[in-house]
Amino acid sequence: MSVWDWVDDYERDAYTSGDPQRIEIVQRFHEGMRYFETDAARTLSLLKKGREVAQQLNDGWWMLLFDHWTLQLLLHQQRDYTTALDLAVKTAVEARKPVYGNLPQRICLHEDLIAAYIGIDAAGHEQAIRESLDYMATQISPTLECRYCLQGWRCEFELVRERWEEAESEGNRYLALSESDDEPHYRSSARAYLCELAYHKGDWTAMLDLVKEGQVYAQRADRKQKRIDFMAWEALALRKLGSEDSAGTIYRTALAQMSRLDVVPSESYYKALTAYHEANGDFADALKLQDDHLGHLTGKGQIGLECEVRLWRLRLMGRLGMPLADELDAARQAANKLINPAPILAKIDRITAGEYGEDH
Repeated sequence: MSVWDWVDDYERDAYTSGDPQRIEIVQRFHEGMRYFETDAARTLSLLKKGREVAQQLNDGWWMLLFDHWTLQLLLHQQRDYTTALDLAVKTAVEARKPVYGNLPQRICLHEDLIAAYIGIDAAGHEQAIRESLDYMATQISPTLECRYCLQGWRCEFELVRERWEEAESEGNRYLALSESDDEPHYRSSARAYLCELAYHKGDWTAMLDLVKEGQVYAQRADRKQKRIDFMAWEALALRKLGSEDSAGTIYRTALAQMSRLDVVPSESYYKALTAYHEANGDFADALKLQDDHLGHLTGKGQIGLECEVRLWRLRLMGRLGMPLADELDAARQAANKLINPAPILAKIDRITAGEYGEDH
């Protein structure tokens, strides 16, 4: 059973009947997916036009499917949580209405809400996230692929809150679950989460093994951004293991390929490549990457991640002997937007006291 079964049936019926509006819905959707990683504006326009046709037909299922993929682009490609949050809340509420009881994407829309809450302030929205995770669990049948997404967000929830033992346990469950199916997207995603844990533990050999496997599955799934994230981890691991020439080649390839996509690079990409520069003591280059990262985050609603990036920048600036007063104030202002700013404020206090060691 797949969440796509009804879409495939709809497309087949639309072409069989020759219904021009239903055919247009299908065409708009598929064309939008074609440009998902390479032309964000075009994708959003196509999804909007498809939704308008669905609205004319009063087809709620398709309206929510277009909303879901709009949210996927805003959350995971453009990282625009400010724009996404209202739509995520609205569609999650709509999807709980009885008329959508058989719509598989009602589960996906709650996943979008989880993604928004985790991206904005995971600790502050803990209760809402847990409730949405529990709801997803009650809605997923054992054969539905949404079980992989649910497990992935359980991993992400623990990772963001730096609960390392729990994150490793959830990551291993995700890996085992992904091996029960031949779907490459989930196999690559499980390995991506475990790369984050290998980074935390400094296990560069394990990271290389995960990268090699993850790249194969990301290639099969045609996940361009995921492949580049794996390249970033590979460059870091190779440098840490002393393979400098190979690390440099992979690093430059990752930069070149990312420049061809119309997406905001992921946190993993920035994390891996910043650590790549730090490993050689190239703090100025590391700071440039985090400056770029902050530029993408400012005003986009990812408050928790913005705070972490500001902390990393402050440590790098401290190591470079740069003045910190204005940046410390900006970091405190960002932290005070969190529901519970105390943990971040404590980290800022340590930096103020001159502690610039790694804390990420």
